[in-house]
Amino acid sequence: MRLWWALCGLGALASGCGAATSQDGPQPAVSERARAAESQSERAGEASAPAGDDTDAPPLAAEDEHRVAAIGQAIRDTDAERHACWARAAADDMALAGDVKLELRFADSSSAIASVLIDEPGDAVLTGCLRELYESYAWPAVFEAGDAIEIPFRFQAPTWQHTVERAHVAAQPGDAASRVDHGATAGVRTQRLLDGQNSGNRAIALTYQTLATGASIPAHSRTATTRVVYVVAGQGRFFGRDPARAVPIEPGQALYIAAGVPYGIAQRGPAPLELVGFETPDQGRAQPGDLVSGGALGALPGAGAMPTLRPMPDIYPLGPPGADGQPAPSRVAIYFDAEVTGEPHAYLGVLTAAPGMNIPLHSHARETEIGFVLSGSAAMTVAGDEYPVGPGTGFQIPPTLKHSATVTGDQPLRMVQLYTPSGPEQRFKGPPGAR
Repeated sequence: MRLWWALCGLGALASGCGAATSQDGPQPAVSERARAAESQSERAGEASAPAGDDTDAPPLAAEDEHRVAAIGQAIRDTDAERHACWARAAADDMALAGDVKLELRFADSSSAIASVLIDEPGDAVLTGCLRELYESYAWPAVFEAGDAIEIPFRFQAPTWQHTVERAHVAAQPGDAASRVDHGATAGVRTQRLLDGQNSGNRAIALTYQTLATGASIPAHSRTATTRVVYVVAGQGRFFGRDPARAVPIEPGQALYIAAGVPYGIAQRGPAPLELVGFETPDQGRAQPGDLVSGGALGALPGAGAMPTLRPMPDIYPLGPPGADGQPAPSRVAIYFDAEVTGEPHAYLGVLTAAPGMNIPLHSHARETEIGFVLSGSAAMTVAGDEYPVGPGTGFQIPPTLKHSATVTGDQPLRMVQLYTPSGPEQRFKGPPGAR
């Protein structure tokens, strides 16, 4: 027997469906994400007749009720994964909105092939992820070969996107940190994790750059952007306008490049050079005249200056010292603040938090917080919504939004952290009990 089923959803009702109700079962951890990737569907047992029947259709047969219940259960079981599909697709642009409808045709009693009937967002990553999700779902053996169901979803773009996974961001060739290739050699790859286009926050940008053996980026300058760089792995050299004045850099060191100061970098040694870079303000796409390179560097006010290197940060404990005189398990390493740079544009530090540590709920009146998780994991809450973060997660928290975090797992959380403008980091310098 060949049956057609439609699961009633938000804004996409099949004929014959009864009154659709909002899902009030288990919700995803992140309600903002739920609003962004909202797919409301009927609870198991509340769906009605097969599509094509009218509202006076007879009650469903027992086997049909089992099928409807299985669809409702599948929707609930895959709620978090659907939101993860949206997050993956929104890694380059969070303006994903509109209806998506899948058709699932069962090849046998428990496996189905998915096709896309409606795709208003027009994002192949999103629809591909949804198709894979429901094709790989462990459907109960209540369907027959030839059965088909339709599942509608509605997606709404959020005000902010707070987290992006590095694994979801494609690497672009060249120095795409400025979205302009100004002579970077082959072997330079840039992942732009956060900017105004995919986070809603145009005050910041976060990039991850990898320079393969022998790769380099020639001297250039951003006249309206301050850039701060943390060395994650590998070795390299940085320089200002004159490459002959190159200075070596290695993991755990950081650079502050003020607006208008020339900056170039080259890899050295056997391993790739990996950098986390922060920009403020983020210009989105490079503006005419903002990027300066080549002979034009000589006309800059900071043409003769060098980026500021901080090889060793100042360490401040966030709790009692470790056993046998070891450093405090929870601590912050401050590289740059206004006291070091003479400018209020940015603070850069590395926060280490011991397993189980809780960062209490707080907010910043005018500062954006942006960071990149190096290792460990945490449950981060922003404006009441929970976001799991782990190695490779970039995050941003705009001003005034209340946020907190709890370290999960049995490993310390280590993350590179930036405030723009600087200021909130000064609390780390006080007694641990007063912070």
